Amino acid sequence: MSERNRLQKILEDANIKLSNIVSDVFGKTGWSIICHIIDQQTDPILLASLAKGTLKKKIPQLITALKGKITDHHRFMLETSKLALENIQQQIDRIDRRLEDYIQSYSTQVELLETIPGVSHETAKGIVAEIGFDMSVFPSGQHLASWAGVCPGNNESAGKKKSSRVTHGNKILKTVLVEAAWTATRVKNGWLKNKYYAIIARRGKKRALLAIAHKILIAVIRYSKKVCLIKNRQ
Repeated sequence: MSERNRLQKILEDANIKLSNIVSDVFGKTGWSIICHIIDQQTDPILLASLAKGTLKKKIPQLITALKGKITDHHRFMLETSKLALENIQQQIDRIDRRLEDYIQSYSTQVELLETIPGVSHETAKGIVAEIGFDMSVFPSGQHLASWAGVCPGNNESAGKKKSSRVTHGNKILKTVLVEAAWTATRVKNGWLKNKYYAIIARRGKKRALLAIAHKILIAVIRYSKKVCLIKNRQ
């Protein structure tokens, strides 16, 4: 069980139904309420008054959701989970700083990756963290795509496509690429957006999204090789 799930289970055990009203329990409003509960605050009205943004319109519902029974044990367990989550975030920040330092040496490559529709700076970092810039370790683009889990089987006979299985691959890289693909499908007048909707008609949304993720990865490979060629000529 993840630490976030554990914390939510503790709230539920105390009959605090925060997740029924707040879409992100770990956002500004949810986290503030949790911290105040740990600090001995139990008044539902005062806790609900911590609402921020659009949640201010849901204060009556929040008051009802916060009418639980919080014991000292609940507070102890909530604080334990809170400290664990803060420690995890510190480690994430530490790794992120390390990665930022690393990619400083490859700023040209990263900037080039960011020109691919759907690929933000964070996405580029995620890709670099998983595969680096040395594409020679993969025999071909298809090998890398298969390793990333965005390479549907190409079963075709006599011009007819048969149902194909998507490889599982590297879950982290696959997630990064699919998120980039989803972003790319919302880029106005983007070529990947047009391609996405063309594929939907034939293969459905899920496979269309994977197809776009595959195209983004192939673009990453080509761009990385392009930079390597430029560097070798210098």
